[in-house]
Amino acid sequence: MKGAFVFLGTIAAVVVGFAIYQQQATQVLLVGNSYSYENDLGGMIQGLGDAGGNRVRVTTRAVGGWWMSDHAASADTVDVIESKEWDYVILQEQSIVPASEPERINSMNPSMRALNRSIQKSGASAVVYLTWGRAGGFSEVGHANYSSMQDAVTTAYEKIADELVAVVAPVGVAWRQVLIEHPGLTLYQSDGSHPTRSGTYLAACVFYAALFGESPEGLEYTGGLGPGEAAIMQRIAAETVLGDPARWHLPDSAGDG
Repeated sequence: MKGAFVFLGTIAAVVVGFAIYQQQATQVLLVGNSYSYENDLGGMIQGLGDAGGNRVRVTTRAVGGWWMSDHAASADTVDVIESKEWDYVILQEQSIVPASEPERINSMNPSMRALNRSIQKSGASAVVYLTWGRAGGFSEVGHANYSSMQDAVTTAYEKIADELVAVVAPVGVAWRQVLIEHPGLTLYQSDGSHPTRSGTYLAACVFYAALFGESPEGLEYTGGLGPGEAAIMQRIAAETVLGDPARWHLPDSAGDG
């Protein structure tokens, strides 16, 4: 009988300890679509956080193909945002929308404003997930190549982030730098849109730097990449984010209060 009490006491201690662990971790909600759940982005962010001594727990609310307008109209998404005291809520628009001026003006921006109001109710800070252009651009919205599309996507996210005073996770900016410095690395899947594991790991490194204001360089967690490739992603993410913290509205950057 004594052994049973010891066993139950051990279980209770583990449960309580886990609850405390969860409370102490930075709580992040990731709202988007397949760019947010491909290759378990949330798990990679957690892996980097644990490796760097910055515990973070990521909850993902993502539906394939959804726009921010779908999330803004979803009672489930709004409830998830407002029902918990998050530290950060990340917003990721559908990949083409930021590159199309009509869709950006009429859909993306109003939807992000609406979701930001819910984020403010929860006491969290908004983070915009600045994504990457498609490998071949998207001619249907006026972008014949990757570079043109990336320019439009970057501008769109920066403008709405400036308006909302939201933190920016400039994944697409780091993505471009990897393509310039290491064209042999494969960031895109065969569809020229979705990320490979390497692309997702790069995104996770950018989020680590943006959320914690620290470089991921040297962290042992590699997300399944070889150490050499992981080191490239870590370095470029750090240089992109920490090289201009005020541009990305990092919490401790000058002028952000």
